Amino acid sequence: MIRITLFNHAQDTQGTTIEAKPGHSLMKAAVSADIEGVAADCGGTLTCATCHVMVREP
Repeated sequence: MIRITLFNHAQDTQGTTIEAKPGHSLMKAAVSADIEGVAADCGGTLTCATCHVMVREP
């Protein structure tokens, strides 16, 4: 399993850590973990543009 920490806003200092199976999309992992704000309206086809990922620098 892969551990991923998600933050709702760039200013957040404490995120929510979820686990995902290798090969699964981040969107599907977030939906499975009931992460608020991930609508996944397109079902993973990349057509709705509601999911956004910003990676923090280490």
